[in-house]
Amino acid sequence: MNVKSNGEVLLDKRKITVEQLPDLLLKAQAIDPSTDAIINADKDVSHGAVMQIVDAFRKLGMERVAIGVEGK
Repeated sequence: MNVKSNGEVLLDKRKITVEQLPDLLLKAQAIDPSTDAIINADKDVSHGAVMQIVDAFRKLGMERVAIGVEGK
C-alpha cells in the first residue's frame, strides 16, 4: 500500500479511499490469511494519516504491519 503526500491511497497500484480499506482487507485475508501489510508513505504524509491506516489493519486482526521509509 502506498500513501501519497496529496492524500491518495493506492492498493496494488489502484486508488482507493480509507473507507474502502476494511472491505478490501477482509477480501485479502479470505484469499490468504497470512497476508502481511506493508505501508509505504511519502515523507510529507502526516503520522496521523499513516496511523489511521495501521489502525484499519489492526482492527481486522492484522498485527504484522510494516512501514516502509525512504532512503537517503
